[in-house]
Amino acid sequence: MFNVSHPAITLVLLVGLTIITVVPLVAWITLGEGRDKKANLWFLGMFFYVINAGLFTMQFVLPAWLAFGVANTGSVMMMMLMTESLRREISSTKPNWEWLALFVGAWFCIYLLLIHEGYRGTWGVLFMGITMVTMQVRIIYLLIQVKTLYKSRSCLILILAFSMAIVTNLTRGASGLFPNMFIDLLGLSAVSNLFFINILVANILINFGYWGFVLEKIQIAKNIETEKAREQELKSTAFREYSEELQELVKQRDQMLMLVSKFASATSMAVFNTAIIHELSQPIQSLSLCLEGLKINIDQNQWLEANTQIDNGHQLTQKMGATLHSLRSLIQTNKPDLESLQMSKTLGQLIPIVQSECKRNDIVPTKFCWRESS
Repeated sequence: MFNVSHPAITLVLLVGLTIITVVPLVAWITLGEGRDKKANLWFLGMFFYVINAGLFTMQFVLPAWLAFGVANTGSVMMMMLMTESLRREISSTKPNWEWLALFVGAWFCIYLLLIHEGYRGTWGVLFMGITMVTMQVRIIYLLIQVKTLYKSRSCLILILAFSMAIVTNLTRGASGLFPNMFIDLLGLSAVSNLFFINILVANILINFGYWGFVLEKIQIAKNIETEKAREQELKSTAFREYSEELQELVKQRDQMLMLVSKFASATSMAVFNTAIIHELSQPIQSLSLCLEGLKINIDQNQWLEANTQIDNGHQLTQKMGATLHSLRSLIQTNKPDLESLQMSKTLGQLIPIVQSECKRNDIVPTKFCWRESS
């Protein structure tokens, strides 16, 4: 199928192509919702590497510019897309795709020229090795920054994988400087087999490491959401407790206002009762004096003065009766029917009590006029 000189080479090509194709495909599928734009860029780079591997396996039936020129350009595209994916993890600036496309195009033209001139195993390998090592060193630098940002252990796997790739590309590129030292990956020698296994292991580690890195990012995002939800719950609980405390304070305030109101009512009633006692005690004392004077006048047969004492006592009893009538009108609450009262009459009933309280407290009342609305 591949027009190879030995069946073992066919097996090596099939095993390598299967691993390089299946491993990233499985990683991409299993990530599910974790495939964001950065992950898609990364696996798009792996897709270009699969194209590289597919063209490499067909090198015996394809022209050199396609089997090696286009194929190795796919590896450069892979490195470029992986670099951009990692750069977006630590920076939000937009990439300059025009310059990147210009770089890839220029690289392809130079590499194609080296192949056409017959320098693929010398200057072409060196050019390829320098390019790949440079880009992989930059990727490791970005991985160190990403690891610091996310505290990711999977980045260590990626750093190991790209370090292995650097060793392979550096050694293979340096071989182009020496005549007859080109390392053919399908040479079935100990060195070529070691390089081939190193490439496959690095490919597996790259896919496994990035798969783990994406899962770590998903877990970090979930932890952040959980922490935010917990903080929100704590804030809600604190707000609810604070609201309950405020409600309790309002309840206590209402109770205090009720107590103050009751105390004020009791104080007002005490003042009112004192005024009533004073209002009644004065005429009673005067009436007692009138009765004593009346007794003395009767004993001495002073009838004129006795009549005067009787008139004074009668006036005092009328005054007490008027006071009691006013009190009865104020405190009576069980009348079956409400009656329309004139404010002047009501105030007139209160005037004796007010005058007595003013006199007791040395207050001079001011005359005022009350005009009722019609």
